Amino acid sequence: MFVMLLSFILIIVSVRALAHTSAKPPDPLCSHADDLIGQPVTATEAYGFSCSSNVDDRNNARCLLEPAAGTFSEVVVVSSGGTTLQIAYTMRNDTTKIGHLIWLWGRPEVQRHKRSVYLFWRARRIIAVAPSGTGLISVSLPVHKVYFKCGNACLDWSQTSRL
Repeated sequence: MFVMLLSFILIIVSVRALAHTSAKPPDPLCSHADDLIGQPVTATEAYGFSCSSNVDDRNNARCLLEPAAGTFSEVVVVSSGGTTLQIAYTMRNDTTKIGHLIWLWGRPEVQRHKRSVYLFWRARRIIAVAPSGTGLISVSLPVHKVYFKCGNACLDWSQTSRL
């Protein structure tokens, strides 16, 4: 019995050590944001976005990308004066959870509003929205949208705090 208990404890300690040394997962959101935020809206063409502008105001454009597969079902770029100011990602089929974003970017400021949870990483200028029908907040809640605002949204990982 003692040997089984000791073996069980050793397994738990090993799994925890492995979990703490695992590499940070890739960040699919920052690749677009780093390349596009603050850049001329024409930079979206390299990614396959289709852009349209308001007839009354040609300085403002909305560019859309709808990947057939992958993490995002839609990516929208909003520009003003020819410069990209915001990128909005709509996640596909609950592929991204709140916990994934916390792992990538650290602890957010959290606010509830009606049936949604809003997560703010203000220094990074990132907002994520997760529906919460029950009103409970959990790291396993699926993220519906992520918004990157103008400015350097993706800081160096080593310069940010984690949980």
